[in-house]
Amino acid sequence: MSTAREEAERRWPEIDTSTGGSILQSYAERYAMRRSGFVEGAEWQASREPTEAQIEAVAKALYTSKAWNRLDERTPCWEDQSTEVRGNYMMNAESLLKVARKAVTA
Repeated sequence: MSTAREEAERRWPEIDTSTGGSILQSYAERYAMRRSGFVEGAEWQASREPTEAQIEAVAKALYTSKAWNRLDERTPCWEDQSTEVRGNYMMNAESLLKVARKAVTA
C-alpha cells in the first residue's frame, strides 16, 4: 500500500524545468499544486472520524466476505443478524477504517 504522498508523486511526477521554458515551468507548477492538494486532502480525510454510513458499509462487507467464505446457505443475511452481531462487526469496521486512514498518511 502506498501513502498519499507516494501516490501523488506517481500521478504527478516532478518535472525537470532546467531544459524548458515558461510552458514547462507552468506544467511543473500545476503538478506541484496537484501533488500538494492531493496530500492535504488525504491528510484532512484521515483526520476525520468515519461516518456511520462508512462504518456500516465496511461492516456489511466484512460480514458478507466472512459469510461467503463459510459457504453456508443457512447463514442469515446482514439485515437478519442480531443487534449484538452487527454491533461487533460495526466495532471492527470502525477500527479498520481508523487504522487504514492513519496508514495512508504515514
